[in-house]
Amino acid sequence: MENGLSTTGNSKLDQAVKQWLQYDKNPKTASMVQELVKEGAVEALKKYFSSRMEFGTAGLRAAMGPGTSCMNDLTIIQTTQGFCHYLEKSFDTFKERGVVIGYDARAHPPSGGSSKRFASLAAAVFISRGVPVHLFSDITPTPFVPFTVLHLGLCAGIMVTASHNPKQDNGYKVYWDNGAQIVSPHDKGISQAIEENLEPWPESWSTEEALKSPLLKDPYQDIHTQYFKAIQKHCHHRNLNKSSKVKIVHTSVHGVGHTFVQSAFKAFDLHPPYAVEEQKDPDPEFPTVKYPNPEEGEGVLTLSFALAEREGATVVGQWRVFSGNELGALLGWWMFRCWKNQNCGAAAVKNLYMLSSTVSSKILRAIALKEGFHFEWMGNRARELLDQGKTVLFAFEEAIGYMCSPSVLDKDGVSAAAIAGEMISYLATKSSSLSQQLTAIYEEYGYHISKNSYFICHDQDVTRSLFERLRNYSGQKDSYPTKCGCFSISAVLPTSRSSQMITFTFSNGGVATMRTSGTEPKIKYYTELCAAPGNSNVTHLKKELDDLVDAIVENFFEPEKNKLQPKPEHTRLAKYDSKSRGRQLPLTPPAMEGLYFEVKPRRDGPSRPGSAEKPLPNITLNHRSRPCSSLSHITSSTLCPQKPYSARERNTTLGGKIKEEGEEEIRYKLILIGSLPVHHLTTMAMLPWVVVEISKSRPAEKNLGAGLWSGGQLDPSTCNQTVFLCVSALLVRCVSVLGEGVVWDPLTHTVLFECRPHQVTKLIHNSQEPSSFGCLVRDTKNCACYVFQCQDSTKVCVCVKIR
Repeated sequence: MENGLSTTGNSKLDQAVKQWLQYDKNPKTASMVQELVKEGAVEALKKYFSSRMEFGTAGLRAAMGPGTSCMNDLTIIQTTQGFCHYLEKSFDTFKERGVVIGYDARAHPPSGGSSKRFASLAAAVFISRGVPVHLFSDITPTPFVPFTVLHLGLCAGIMVTASHNPKQDNGYKVYWDNGAQIVSPHDKGISQAIEENLEPWPESWSTEEALKSPLLKDPYQDIHTQYFKAIQKHCHHRNLNKSSKVKIVHTSVHGVGHTFVQSAFKAFDLHPPYAVEEQKDPDPEFPTVKYPNPEEGEGVLTLSFALAEREGATVVGQWRVFSGNELGALLGWWMFRCWKNQNCGAAAVKNLYMLSSTVSSKILRAIALKEGFHFEWMGNRARELLDQGKTVLFAFEEAIGYMCSPSVLDKDGVSAAAIAGEMISYLATKSSSLSQQLTAIYEEYGYHISKNSYFICHDQDVTRSLFERLRNYSGQKDSYPTKCGCFSISAVLPTSRSSQMITFTFSNGGVATMRTSGTEPKIKYYTELCAAPGNSNVTHLKKELDDLVDAIVENFFEPEKNKLQPKPEHTRLAKYDSKSRGRQLPLTPPAMEGLYFEVKPRRDGPSRPGSAEKPLPNITLNHRSRPCSSLSHITSSTLCPQKPYSARERNTTLGGKIKEEGEEEIRYKLILIGSLPVHHLTTMAMLPWVVVEISKSRPAEKNLGAGLWSGGQLDPSTCNQTVFLCVSALLVRCVSVLGEGVVWDPLTHTVLFECRPHQVTKLIHNSQEPSSFGCLVRDTKNCACYVFQCQDSTKVCVCVKIR
């Protein structure tokens, strides 16, 4: 290979790498590839270069990183060049009308990629061809892009986002001039155009020049105003909203939704929802959740539950997590009720439509049959119906996506949140809840019980063979199973082999669809059992559906044979590991008010390895709860110097890394009460249970959390002894001491734990005396909680410089 790089032994791979290095001007991704070649990391190179991301009707979605299989500067340029070329052939007025581009807050510092960067590169490509670009100057929610396409009459729209995917992913979502996602054959045409335009055009990398171009416009202020004006058409109870006392909790789960949902509630004259403080601001690290996907249910909503408990909110609730299908039933009922109150003619209902995706609940179909309006499966059908003069009132998909306004022909969580808020406020005036109303819907239109989940499968060959087996059952080609366990199959709806989707209808009325995810390594299943109105034996229906799902999993998925990983089950409460004999934490949380402490980054300084560039942490006080007397002395007047570290101490850090000269460290002088290993998904909201459990444990049980980190073992005799909790830019560590005023010596004192700041997620302080701290310490597989008490409320912490 040229440029002094050794060959990989694979000529096709060598050519792909060579072409990449020739085209790529991003120094980070180029150097990553060069290092892999030097190291002879052939398997890693194959992962990055063996295939190109497939452009489909949903656009692109993949991990950020180097190579043709990832989202990066070069693949964004190549994709946009292909899309631009395809649009030039499709629209004679393309250079008059132009495109809109929006982006979220995702970022991947190791590769230099971010949504904003990708959006700027896409804009540069279009501008280099003389195409007007409406580029949002700040992060926006996805529905703003299709809204802008329709509002400004543009040819296309691009939204750079990965929605609810894991933090390392990003996406490139495309809209046509009708404001809807592209459909076939556009995806095939764009994909071919991308392959024909792989070499970057001369000005495609010129983002700085593009941002100065007169062809570039910022639609942010205009669209912000017009969007919220448009959704007000769906506000039907403004006076009721103004007087509503309902408390609602909203979380953006570190996405971009907070500001816009607040504005939507304001547009409806609703009281603003309580925002989950820890999750309201955009953060590409998504630090409080493993997956930012609302479909994960309680695993994502833990902090919402905690905030709702503190504020006495009724929504989130007590605490029922509604499925996407259940919320679709509620919103569909509400939209039709509001429409019906304003349209009493029988003729009007004949032009009314509701839509849903094929794998969603059939509840809208049941409502349509009784009420006389039309129900269809969506796709681009909404646009077609609107063009025919029909009214499309509502559409939804079970994956928590709702279209409540024809102003946006796509999922729109912003308007749906405000409409749901109004529905909740209305139900409150009738002394009814969401659960009660859902039951009323099922009683009137028939129970629709659904059960959806997925298996994780990273091996595409396994996925392919699983579906091929079902398509060639019993060894016969194009022969599908006629039974699944004890359940007879009455009909099969196969789709193309490339889509990997099969729907089975069973003799008992059950319907099950198996399909692969277009954005994640998942094989999903969607099942539903419907009953006629009047059949209220819900227990029997659920039991029958459970049995059907068990049969499908056992006979069709064969998880053990195919080594499929089931969906992780989340729990609100942390649990003991096997050493604790399976006990669970108490269901009633103690009062944990007061000040919340979090290790947060400064704006400058070195970044922690393997993560976003979030440098030096501070201990930040968040005064959301009432002040606590025992911490009232943490002011500049109480920060006093201590003796400097010894040379040995300065050089003793995690992994042998030397602390920087002059590094600041805050020390908390505490008494260690005990520790306990907890579930690895434990968050700050769960700490009250853990703190109480550790505090009341017997002394012999107080050393269960020791030994998870390399700093030493937690001896039972250490409990109830003075310790220092030391927080610096590079480390958080807990150190036992022999006596007051003695500087720690690593040869004689014990390190109870020592880790990087991002591995200590929270410190929580209890306002009740005696003051208790719970501190979560984690690595990739383990998590432990250490509980402390303040030893002296007048000398809680000291700040020292390491000289």
